[in-house]
Amino acid sequence: KRPMIIAGPCSAETEEQIMETARGLAAAGVKIFRAGVWKPRTKPGGFEGGGEACLEWLKRVKQELGMLTAVEVATEKHVKAALTAEVAALKTQLAEANDKYLRMLAEYDNFRRRSVKEKQGVWSDAVAQTLKDLLPIADNLDRAAHATGDAEAIRQGLDMTLKAMTEMFARLGVEVYGKVGEPFDPTYHNAVMHIDDEAFGENVIAEVFQVGYRIGEKVIRFAMVKVAN
Repeated sequence: KRPMIIAGPCSAETEEQIMETARGLAAAGVKIFRAGVWKPRTKPGGFEGGGEACLEWLKRVKQELGMLTAVEVATEKHVKAALTAEVAALKTQLAEANDKYLRMLAEYDNFRRRSVKEKQGVWSDAVAQTLKDLLPIADNLDRAAHATGDAEAIRQGLDMTLKAMTEMFARLGVEVYGKVGEPFDPTYHNAVMHIDDEAFGENVIAEVFQVGYRIGEKVIRFAMVKVAN
């Protein structure tokens, strides 16, 4: 890649100086002309020089020679003055930065819209699949509710319903937990009663009032238990 050459006088002194220097650089193939409009001189931290009046000379360089122009700036006031005078290199950089920002903003907005749409699609698919797995259970409960046979037939129907629910939990990755004799773990169990009983070990579940459910490490419902010793 060829280097970008920015050249010009350290200090803009006169219009004749600016134009003569610019013509020589243009003839040498330089495309970007700069001049020290606000130049540090003798005051520490101060900026002296021709100031805004010199910016008109840079406009002439642009108009007559077609060169991009640039100046060093030190304050917000300098930036505004350079932009007002249409210092080309600065305006070009600003336009490029603004265009890049707008493109990035548009890309982010498109990404956000896609993410929302994909999230909604995943949620809808998950709900639909879960409902599909629940339908056989609903059917079994409906049959049990309308059964006219004896108690044994109703019990068998409920057993089938419970089996279907257990199979559905397995497909969804849901683990049913909470059994008598298991060690008590406050991460997964909610102890609502405590007893002392030599028939059980230390800190173990003596009775389960309500089983718990979890997916991996995420608890859906804590197991409600009685804890011994």
